[in-house]
Amino acid sequence: MEFNRAWTPTIYSDGGYQLYIGNSETSIRNLIGQSSQRAVAPLDLIVRMEQVGDDSYDITVRIGNEVPANNDPAAAAVDAGPTFGENGVEYEFESTTTDPDADELDYQWDWGDGRDLSEWMGPYASGETCTASHSWPEGDFDIKVRARDAWGVETEWSAAYSIHLQCCVVRGNVDDDPSGEIDISDLVYLVDYMFTGGDQPPCPDAANVDGDITGDIDISDLVYLVDYMFTGGDEPPSCVR
Repeated sequence: MEFNRAWTPTIYSDGGYQLYIGNSETSIRNLIGQSSQRAVAPLDLIVRMEQVGDDSYDITVRIGNEVPANNDPAAAAVDAGPTFGENGVEYEFESTTTDPDADELDYQWDWGDGRDLSEWMGPYASGETCTASHSWPEGDFDIKVRARDAWGVETEWSAAYSIHLQCCVVRGNVDDDPSGEIDISDLVYLVDYMFTGGDQPPCPDAANVDGDITGDIDISDLVYLVDYMFTGGDEPPSCVR
């Protein structure tokens, strides 16, 4: 048998932020009112789930308390690479950017030749350099790059980085030697082409030794090459247009 049994309410207010034990209606009303007035910091929650096996997933949760849970990576740019080169030859380019949250980054390249964009390359650590290579036909092309953080946030495309491609890199390199040297083999190639029916030079512009605006390969080019190689004549003019 129980005598004088009484119940005393226990109230957890605002998710347990405040506790009240008692049965005063006024106190309870005041407690509710205080809870409605308390400033609560906004929370930013993001979740990433990645499958790592047939039935396994990695789940990453990030919460920002009064700050964003994720900050956008800094804009990417083409930091290094040639501005002039030979068509059909692969050249390397570099891009480096950082992420305020130190997230890993992927990079994607637009080579400006109307073909598909590159695949996303990475991941790279924040501040680590991404190196990519590409080749083009003859012409002028604008290269752009962008970055993406681990949460899928992409930067805008970078400013264009221009490259000019042509077959003539070193005028006088008649045989298109990869070293770019002008030597006796170039003279032999030019003589063979002009007088014995030899193969046409791989890059006619490079065999236009004197840089004649007509682009013709003629005796004046042979004279120019001989003069340069054996009598201290002027170096062939630049290929850059």
